[in-house]
Amino acid sequence: MAKLGLKQFDSILTGSLQVSGSSVVTGSHSVSGDLKALGNISGSSTSTGSFGRVEAAGVVYADSFQSVTGGNTIDFNDDIDVSGHITASGNISGSGTGSFGLVEIGGKDINPNGVSRDQVLKFNGTNFVPAAYNATFEFTIADFYMNYSSSPVLISTGSWKAVGELTFTATYNNGPPDGYNGSAEGAPRIIEYEDGSTSGMNYFYPLSSSFSTGTNTEAIAYPPNTGDDIRFKLYASAGSDTDTDWTNERIYFRNQFVYGDLSTNNGFTQANIRTLAADNSATSNDTSRTLTVSVGGSNYLCFAHRTGDTNVAQVQCGAGNNILTVAMDRTDATTITPLKETVSYLNTAGFTENFYVYASSGSNISAHSTTFKTLTSTVKKNYFYWGYDAQADTYDESFLESSGDWDSHNANSSYDDGTVTGQTLSVGTFTSKYVIIAFPDRYGDNESEFQFKDNSTGLPFDVTKQSDTTITNAVGFQETYHVWRSTNALTMTNLTVLIDSV
Repeated sequence: MAKLGLKQFDSILTGSLQVSGSSVVTGSHSVSGDLKALGNISGSSTSTGSFGRVEAAGVVYADSFQSVTGGNTIDFNDDIDVSGHITASGNISGSGTGSFGLVEIGGKDINPNGVSRDQVLKFNGTNFVPAAYNATFEFTIADFYMNYSSSPVLISTGSWKAVGELTFTATYNNGPPDGYNGSAEGAPRIIEYEDGSTSGMNYFYPLSSSFSTGTNTEAIAYPPNTGDDIRFKLYASAGSDTDTDWTNERIYFRNQFVYGDLSTNNGFTQANIRTLAADNSATSNDTSRTLTVSVGGSNYLCFAHRTGDTNVAQVQCGAGNNILTVAMDRTDATTITPLKETVSYLNTAGFTENFYVYASSGSNISAHSTTFKTLTSTVKKNYFYWGYDAQADTYDESFLESSGDWDSHNANSSYDDGTVTGQTLSVGTFTSKYVIIAFPDRYGDNESEFQFKDNSTGLPFDVTKQSDTTITNAVGFQETYHVWRSTNALTMTNLTVLIDSV
């Protein structure tokens, strides 16, 4: 029902209605076309807020901005629900929160209050708010660590860390957390892992102060086996966001590598290993090591490691141009692979397992050098000998190894690198002397696997092969050497012999 000019009637218009004056509607007025007001439209009985509700199947518009109190704006104290589009050629402002208020789209508030230059509106999980373009509102663990980092640890049995000895610290992005699995369980959770497994694991809920720090609430036992490790993992969540992170620290448990000298090189006992451990020990599974040992005059170089670690394949002694393979098999001086014995060993922390014990075949070998290397690969290392002398034959072991027997004598193990071709031997200047060259027979023979040449001319250097000689080096390792002598006594200036390919 409506009133027009003090007349009351019900009006349903299928066209357009244009009112140039004022129209007061006390009932309902439905327009299926356009409703155009050149004056004011006000509502009373069915109004919502101070303006009321205007319903139109077409378009509602005004030639100028109008309000129920006059002026040039339209004020709404309640919500505006629009199922289509809002088009404005001017400004839309509100008197709600901030200078603009809240705009809701799809049930999500858009709140630009406090926006700064270069910021964007990002969804924080609830609303759209001002933020840096690369900001994130997702909960994650920023860092997780503990107060113990020394690794490796000598393996033992029983309790490694008592209650309260480990302090854990965590930091978060968009924290604090409220659980560990996305269901607001109340606190994050820490789980102990042994050798990557959670079998027999400990669960902790120790983090206090916004779940940022705390200590272990249960004792931590040593892992069962040498080579195992212990690590801790934090599980944390905030709302439905979940995250995990390992401690920065990962603790490995090793046994000892022990070394020194003993008065025996066989028939070892646990007491022998304990003697070596008292001399030198390293908590490690690395059997490739550099050792400094002064071996007594009648003693032997000895070392030991757990049988589960990589076997030592050879031992070298010396440095620079004087590195030699050490004989480590008392039954065969020509064998590069060390002989070893298995002994049950109770280490200094109380853990028992089998060890391999190694010993040099000869005594007093530090007379050559106190520097030893234990290696897990087999690369023989011995001297090349060369020079000149007037002696024309009988190049036995004593002669080849003794610099005092030559007019010019060179011994250099750096040439023994597995590839003989391309090496050059500087002989020097001399008058009416024989050039002598000797190196291990594993490199083959002249004019077969290689060829001697005068390095200055590139012409073949004429040599005559001598009898092979067995040489035991200064640290007991034995090899057969090929020996060559220049066919004639020579007079040369700055002679260099090239070992070239055939």
